Amino acid sequence: MEFSQIGSAHIGLYVVVDSVQVDSLERGKPFVDPRDYYDTQRTLVACTEKHGTTFLLETSAYATYRDQPLPEGSGSIQGIVSKTYNGSSLVLTLNDAVDAKLNGSLCQ
Repeated sequence: MEFSQIGSAHIGLYVVVDSVQVDSLERGKPFVDPRDYYDTQRTLVACTEKHGTTFLLETSAYATYRDQPLPEGSGSIQGIVSKTYNGSSLVLTLNDAVDAKLNGSLCQ
């Protein structure tokens, strides 16, 4: 799939999105900000879609991988489509950090 194809009909579904990377301002930061008590949202950027379509990656402060740094390359990411706590946005939630297979060269 591509980020622009994900909609409310996909909530609760496991999806795979190819050709993505973490936003340049967030690369190398931990999945969860140490100041967040519940969850942290990080921005993912699509490499293949026009104008760098973005999507939110949300990680719970209770995730075992919360302190691991976000990947610094590009590749595929797989997770479950969900909504933010207040229901205002769609987010992608990983089962584990290894679901972010972002070890390729960065997109231009």
